[in-house]
Amino acid sequence: MEINQNILAYFDLIAEIQKLSSQKVTGTVFITTDDDHLMRLVLDEGAVRSLLLDNKISGYDALAFLKQIKFGKLHFSQNLFETAQEVPLPNTDELFQMLRKQRIFAFQDENESISSQIRDAIKLVKNTLAEEIGPFAAIVCDDYLKQNVIQTNNDILTMIDAVAVEIDDAKAAQAFKDKLKAKFSH
Repeated sequence: MEINQNILAYFDLIAEIQKLSSQKVTGTVFITTDDDHLMRLVLDEGAVRSLLLDNKISGYDALAFLKQIKFGKLHFSQNLFETAQEVPLPNTDELFQMLRKQRIFAFQDENESISSQIRDAIKLVKNTLAEEIGPFAAIVCDDYLKQNVIQTNNDILTMIDAVAVEIDDAKAAQAFKDKLKAKFSH
């Protein structure tokens, strides 16, 4: 069984890995991140046996990186059991609890997936900023996203304040913030 996925947000990546784990499969999960890192999780009959980042960081250090992934592509190869030096990890159930606690999405709508909500919110901020400063808005927003993880409505509000400083006109900057904050403050 091979699974290839499109780009998934963090929560969706974890859900896919947990689904594979619950199916008690053996194989290797590969995650190629949006910032060009490669994370490998080895599953042995559903149990996570090792985590390896870029062939050099493993265990809890790799787990810390996994918690910071924003988006990535997931690929699973069944029965491809990559051997890596095993280092201490929490048991599989604890590991998934840790990963799920990492992200709480306050603006989840029952009819919409989390990943599309995040993308929609970011796209709205970028497009609205572009109305004020032009195509430079994409660079400003992407730079912000490289340094910050969007998890909740408050994170969106913080992003709005941070990117608004690029608008030279104080009144236009305030109007930008007011317009967007009204959409995410409920």
